[in-house]
This record gives sequence, structure tokens and C-alpha cells, in this order.
Amino acid sequence: MKTFTSSFINLKNKLEGERAWAHLVEITVNANTVAYFTSSPDTVTHNGQTYAPVPMVVGPIEMQATGQLPSMTVDVWNFQGQAFQFAKDNDLSLNDVTVRVVNLSLTTSGAEDAIKLQILGSAF
Repeated sequence: MKTFTSSFINLKNKLEGERAWAHLVEITVNANTVAYFTSSPDTVTHNGQTYAPVPMVVGPIEMQATGQLPSMTVDVWNFQGQAFQFAKDNDLSLNDVTVRVVNLSLTTSGAEDAIKLQILGSAF
């Protein structure tokens, strides 16, 4: 399983057309709620789920030779303090996150790449 970084997707989009690929991020907020966000500047519907646009940059998967679990960073632009408020209102520690990369012109195909992680912390 591969997860493509934002810089890889930007390069791929230059070759294939504007906004062809995007990250979809699903954050488990609590037992009853999942938040859906996309790196696309437009709202995206994928497999029947609607993802809200949020300015973000998804980093590469980092693996350590020390035997630690792989890690990934997601940098979110804190527009008008919304990201901070979301994190403040919801304790996301150890919650599940799924990061998908999809081709926006094939949103009903199911062809995607995904990784499931846990939130270890946040920094502002």
C-alpha cells in the first residue's frame, strides 16, 4: 500500500490536469461521529460520502529503523482559527484517521489508495 504525498499529487495533477487527484481524510471524532475533509478546493463526494474542502498538506509516511510504528503528518491551514477550534472542541487523541488518495474524475470507481492511522498529537 502506498500513500502519495501532497507534493507528488501536485506534480501528478500538472501532468494529468487541474485538480485530478486529492486526499480524502476521515477523522473519527467520537463513537457516533466521523468528520470528512478533502484537500481539493471543492466539495467532493466519494462512495456516497461528502468531504468538505480544507486547505491541508499531507506528508510522506515516515518509517523508523527503531521498530516504531510508521507516522504521517497532516498540516492544516488554521483559517480563522477553525482547525484550532475543532481540535479544542474534540479530544482526538488516539482516534482513528483514514487518509485516501483518489482521482476526482473516478470518484465512483472505488479505485483508491488508503492508509489508516491513529492521532498521536497535535501542535499549533
